[in-house]
Amino acid sequence: MKECQYANSELPDYKCKRECHAGSHFCVFHTSEEERSETFPEKFCDELNKLHESKDGDWVGFIFPKTYKLAKLEVDYDINLSYSTFGKIEISEGTFHNSLNLDNCFFKDDSSFHCTFDGSTNFSKCIFWGRTRFGGNFNHDQTNFGACTFHDAITFLGGYDITFNCQSSNTSEKIRRLFINETDMRDINFYRPERVKFVGVDMSKLLLLGTDLSGVHLYDTKWFQEALSRNGLRDEIWVHRTNGKEFQKYFLPRIESQYRNVRVALEANKNFTFASDFYIGEMEIRRKKLNPLRRYFFSIEAFYNALSQYGANPIRASRILLYFFLIHVLLSIYFQQPEIHFFLFEKLNLESLGTIFSEIIKYSINSLKVLTLQRFGTFIENGIVQSLIDTFFRLIGPFQIALFVMSMRNRIKRN
Repeated sequence: MKECQYANSELPDYKCKRECHAGSHFCVFHTSEEERSETFPEKFCDELNKLHESKDGDWVGFIFPKTYKLAKLEVDYDINLSYSTFGKIEISEGTFHNSLNLDNCFFKDDSSFHCTFDGSTNFSKCIFWGRTRFGGNFNHDQTNFGACTFHDAITFLGGYDITFNCQSSNTSEKIRRLFINETDMRDINFYRPERVKFVGVDMSKLLLLGTDLSGVHLYDTKWFQEALSRNGLRDEIWVHRTNGKEFQKYFLPRIESQYRNVRVALEANKNFTFASDFYIGEMEIRRKKLNPLRRYFFSIEAFYNALSQYGANPIRASRILLYFFLIHVLLSIYFQQPEIHFFLFEKLNLESLGTIFSEIIKYSINSLKVLTLQRFGTFIENGIVQSLIDTFFRLIGPFQIALFVMSMRNRIKRN
């Protein structure tokens, strides 16, 4: 028996031991397109079915026919398709229970995969020349699309499944987000980003470092990270899982840039709420690169975060504004009305409550006017202390109000 002469410089130790196809130096799976006859696709399919029946998953370097379709395929063994070449391929309603390796594969035409991948799935470094579509479910925590190249349209599609039970007449509904566990999508190249779509995808599961999402379309995507208590990148969680400080120091600037890239993509998709959270993530990474004193106290980033979470959190901005208001009220009462302290701690009764309440209202209105620049001059002639207090709060009050307005606007629209 003459063995197939297939060789791959990337796999120097690999050798195909299958019998050569008639009139060729290669087996039926490695015979080039130029050597194939019109009836060759049928021969290829028959031989591939034999491999499937025998659960032989050594499919390295296979050259598939120009058009190949598979439907309702169920595979319960490992398949290695690395360095294979495909024409137009469509796999629908397929289930891969074990690992599927398509590392460094070449897809020359349109490709469509609507399958359930229960085992590890590796599409790393694949090149897709035609329109490509991925649907179904990737359920394993080792799913890899790293360093793939997409030259044309690509759609990653989630779904909404409705199942009807004929026996019980019950109907169940389930949102399918495509990626169930952490998925590597780093360093992907989209040559036509305007034709890239993520629809119904849980983006919080994706590692995206080095992947430019500028111009891609994002529909019904999820980004919430429980570990961060906000929308953000999985890459930030990934880098903090390591204890190596030098490792984190190397990757943090890249994650900061990735936050900026995704923020721009979200803004282009008019999703300003998510974009605000990614701006927060960008600023948080920048702050984490500072030394501890500057990180929490002596820096613009720390100051900006404390007052309004980088101009993106209206709740924090309004809470800080309320604190400023209460502090000014209390300081004014302390320095202007010492008799109120006496009533509160020594002679508190029903008659004094009315007086105290009216004084508090008066000072509250005064503080509100000071913080909103509606009153100038001395409230009560009682020395320089009150004037200094008012001057300070006339500066920080309007500034905090501006941060509150800006944070409200940024939740709706960011230029």
